[in-house]
Amino acid sequence: MKKYTAKTVEDCLKLASEELNSSVEELIYVVDEEKKGLFRKTATISVVEIEDVIEYAENYLKDVCHGLGFDVSLKSFNK
Repeated sequence: MKKYTAKTVEDCLKLASEELNSSVEELIYVVDEEKKGLFRKTATISVVEIEDVIEYAENYLKDVCHGLGFDVSLKSFNK
């Protein structure tokens, strides 16, 4: 998970999409903080990357299979 900070959420999304080479619509993100002061405003978002999702899914499946008594090893799709 990567964090981005800029003046607005839209600016954060633009930074993330440029760095991750994806469109804004494809991003999975959470707005962590939006501060609006008298002279300054900032926003921070956390963006979930596909590798994070794959790792979570692999670990979840391993845990479920282990809980059911199966001994499995999963091949990673992103390697």
